[in-house]
Amino acid sequence: QAFAGSLVSSLTDYRARRWCCSVAMVMSDDAIELVLQKWAWAKGEEAAMKKTIEMCKTQVEKALKERGSMEIITDNYEVKKSMRKTEHVSKKDLPAAIWSKYAKTSEFSVLAFKSKKAMKSSAKAPKDPKAKAKAKAKSSAKTMKSNK
Repeated sequence: QAFAGSLVSSLTDYRARRWCCSVAMVMSDDAIELVLQKWAWAKGEEAAMKKTIEMCKTQVEKALKERGSMEIITDNYEVKKSMRKTEHVSKKDLPAAIWSKYAKTSEFSVLAFKSKKAMKSSAKAPKDPKAKAKAKAKSSAKTMKSNK
């Protein structure tokens, strides 16, 4: 429940920040750098979570097979397994005339994003720049005291 609450507040914060950012005319390079840093961190977290999800799915599949069942129901969760089928056709498998007559085209934007320095999935969330400045001021104050 705590996770769900934090997720809801995160989404609310995200929507508020998104609205605030859309009101501004142009983002500064520093602001974009912070957004890109957060994106890089989130990509690492997403990769780690996908790995965890796949591991859990494998364990549940194994349990379903062992029980000879297509569903598992616990006090808090329910998993139902179903089989789905999709059909695909490759362009090279069809005559050009048929492909050009029936092919569907959709256009969408793609943002290619890559971190210049490798960020590990266990990387910490980007820190607040103000907190970094405070920490730097504290350490310089300690240095001044030790020099006296």
